Amino acid sequence: MPLDDREFRRRQRAKNLLVGGLLLALALLFYLVTLVRLGGI
Repeated sequence: MPLDDREFRRRQRAKNLLVGGLLLALALLFYLVTLVRLGGI
C-alpha cells in the first residue's frame, strides 16, 4: 500500500500548508491592526 501512504502524506502536507498559511495571515492581520491602533500609519 505505498500508494495510499503517499496520498496520505500529500494530503497531510497540503493541510499543513493551509494551516500554516492561515496562521501567517492571522499574524499579519494582528500586526496591521496593532500598527493602525498605535497610529503608525
